[in-house]
Amino acid sequence: MAPAFTISFAKQCIVVTGGNRGIGYAYTRAIAAAGGNVAVIYRSSKDAMEVTEKVAKEFGINAK
Repeated sequence: MAPAFTISFAKQCIVVTGGNRGIGYAYTRAIAAAGGNVAVIYRSSKDAMEVTEKVAKEFGINAK
């Protein structure tokens, strides 16, 4: 059996477009789970800042 595949984004900041919903949100959570800081870019959304702060708090990373 092959060893588990692990990605670490520790000490890196990743920009995610549309990171507050849908597939972009899934990417935001995956990057945060891998230890990366996330910069979320969005066109318009009332809850974008709330979603970003929730992910930051949940995974203990910086997200804006």
